[in-house]
Amino acid sequence: MHYLSQDLAWVIDGLPPLALAKPHFLAAMLAAGEEHAPVLAEYPQARHEDLEAYYLSLRGIGALDEDLLHDLLFAHSFRELACGAWLAALAPQPSYRRYLLEARDRAPHQQYLVDLALAMLDGGEWPCDASTFAGTQRIRAALNALPRPAVPLRRAPAPSLQQRLQEEDQRIRELYRREGSAAALAAISRSATAFYRMDYPAWHRLGCPGLEEFLAGQGGRNA
Repeated sequence: MHYLSQDLAWVIDGLPPLALAKPHFLAAMLAAGEEHAPVLAEYPQARHEDLEAYYLSLRGIGALDEDLLHDLLFAHSFRELACGAWLAALAPQPSYRRYLLEARDRAPHQQYLVDLALAMLDGGEWPCDASTFAGTQRIRAALNALPRPAVPLRRAPAPSLQQRLQEEDQRIRELYRREGSAAALAAISRSATAFYRMDYPAWHRLGCPGLEEFLAGQGGRNA
């Protein structure tokens, strides 16, 4: 894992993995884009609920990089794989090819999405329905015309940090035994554990701090 699982989950929250790139999904998305084209063009100043699939896809490609794609394709279930392939189709990069090729046989029922991403990358050379390819191209063009949001994510703790987290957890357990739950909860709120366990919206409300910045802002590093 390169990124925290709760951050990854937030990035793709709302995307329907079983519907992505299916004819009804593309038709509805394209129709909404045409009907509300003036509103879509004003993003992010204006929004419309019928354009939610555009906003969710734009959020996803704003976060997408090689490491996130790898996590989506290989570190979770078919749902994350489907979302990763969809986002790669909307924002293809040559560096994604090796991961997409490796993922083709991992989830046979989502292989059409992986093939779509490869087709978008290679100009239609992979098995892909022509109308699906054309519809995805139109959606990709619409998204490319919009400002891409910056979507920061937290990296999963490196192996070198795991020992620190384990030691911190042990200190908090000892504090709980000595002084009770109130002291332990106060210590947790100032800990690296709190940084890695908080959900994405809570971290975002804090201004997306790094670990050391978060600890300094909480009044110290030690439990």
